[in-house]
Amino acid sequence: MATTRPVIRYEQTADRQVNQLQRNFQEALRAVLDAEWLFGTDVRDLTFTAGQTRSVDHGLGRVPKGFIVIDAQTAAPLLYQSNAGSYTVDITSTNAGTYSLRFY
Repeated sequence: MATTRPVIRYEQTADRQVNQLQRNFQEALRAVLDAEWLFGTDVRDLTFTAGQTRSVDHGLGRVPKGFIVIDAQTAAPLLYQSNAGSYTVDITSTNAGTYSLRFY
């Protein structure tokens, strides 16, 4: 399931200081929300043997911009993407292990 970006709302008030506080909050929150990897899909417990390439269903419905390893249960992750489509991505692992990935 993909995470969606929240809407940042602004309500004009008669108080100039409250309005400025809202604008400052919006700017700070926008900087956090621009981190694309926060809004993606997680695929957990993918088991690889050394040198194996797997086709993984990422669930985004579009070509992913990338992925990050969010958990490595065994060996140190050494993964790379070799092909990506709207529904699947081919991931090759240099090391054997079980990993969880976030696609964004």
